[in-house]
Amino acid sequence: MRTTKIVVSVIVMTGLLLQSGLALATPADASGHIAKPQIKLLHHDGKEHRDDDRNDDRNDDRKGHNRNGNKPSVQTIDQQFKSLLNNADKLSEAVSYLKNNMKYISKDKASQYVTMLEDAQQKYLTTFQAKINANGYQGKLMNLFSGHAIDMNNIDKIRDSAIRTLLQKTRDSGYRVESSEGFYYPIIDYSVYSSFKPYVTSDIEAYITIMTVEASKIAVKDAAIIITWDELLDRAHQQSKFIEKFPNSVRVRSVTQLYQQYQSFALYGTDNTPLFRNDNNEMDSNAKNAYWNFINNGDSSYFKRLITEFMSEIWKNNYKLNDTINRYRSSHNTPHPIVINPVPLPQPNRYAAAGIDNADAFEKAFKDLQYRVLYQDINEVAKYIAYPIQVKINGKATLINSRNDFISYYGAIFNASVTNALLNQKVEDTFVNTGGVSVGNGVLWIKQTKDANYPYQIFAIDN
Repeated sequence: MRTTKIVVSVIVMTGLLLQSGLALATPADASGHIAKPQIKLLHHDGKEHRDDDRNDDRNDDRKGHNRNGNKPSVQTIDQQFKSLLNNADKLSEAVSYLKNNMKYISKDKASQYVTMLEDAQQKYLTTFQAKINANGYQGKLMNLFSGHAIDMNNIDKIRDSAIRTLLQKTRDSGYRVESSEGFYYPIIDYSVYSSFKPYVTSDIEAYITIMTVEASKIAVKDAAIIITWDELLDRAHQQSKFIEKFPNSVRVRSVTQLYQQYQSFALYGTDNTPLFRNDNNEMDSNAKNAYWNFINNGDSSYFKRLITEFMSEIWKNNYKLNDTINRYRSSHNTPHPIVINPVPLPQPNRYAAAGIDNADAFEKAFKDLQYRVLYQDINEVAKYIAYPIQVKINGKATLINSRNDFISYYGAIFNASVTNALLNQKVEDTFVNTGGVSVGNGVLWIKQTKDANYPYQIFAIDN
């Protein structure tokens, strides 16, 4: 029996990488004959099944659907969809194409295409960010929306044709535009994926549900929790259940990474929304009610068991923070216990949302940049800039196109305000979102690039 197994695995740390491997074995049967090859797929939820896609192709050809134009073959869909994904400007076409052709492919293939679309959207986030940063659009968006998130359902009414076209293209490519500290940036609009749910495997359907909730309302902005404690706990609970139910899913790592953030929020809160008040070390009263309500209702999960133990310790200490609770938080702020083979769970990468795939390398580069600025090594600082970049020179917006331009205007660009913001910034306290890493409350923004020697570069400066 000849057996071919196609195993698709996705490893998610700060970007999403899709890999596939092929294994082939051709033993003879007892009579010495070689059996016909059997093709099986390892399903997203870990189960094997027959290759429906190959049968779809064969049936399409037999029925003449391609020739009659009634139904495209799976091979045609595959080629067209992958071709569209190769170009950021055709991402909107890829979204539309997938919506129109989901009904013609198997659930496993549909799930693969959905993850490929998400990978492409993650990949092109920096491209769309650059579009938003260009031509003074950041300032125009601020004037139009006063720093608030943009309602993508009403952008067709915008009078400025350039802004309207930019936002329409962004929306049609499956993004929406959020804001933080007056800076506008694109994020994936997972509500677009809702129409895919009937066509995908159960794990990808659950993943879409989790990400749609996550993208519908940002949990933390400007170091403050802006959803309720009830919502925060439920999100972490659903993420925990996903990890336990689908340990072999191609998206378990991205959910695990998201879960780690929420577990930390649940144990500590954030700088501007601490779980325990800074003035008297008492647990936030709204959080206390929400935590007990969460414990006493609904189904079980690892996260619920963790919070139950946590609240038991808090209750013993009369809802006040002390060394015992701090030790508990430190000892339990660890990855979800589900072990995923063959690769162990990575330690959380706090810069992953910005597309940075190596936290240690980024922190090393950040400290090197601080060193170069401190000692005014201007030639080296110039290598940390993503050109072209818009800055202000003598109060006027100026486009810096090259390292030579940057060096010429260095004093005006890296003035005292910008320099102090960078030198006083602890890298572990930087604000991170899909737009990049913010330094000094948005004075500088850094992203990962394809430059082999300087992969982390400044792409926005508010001087």
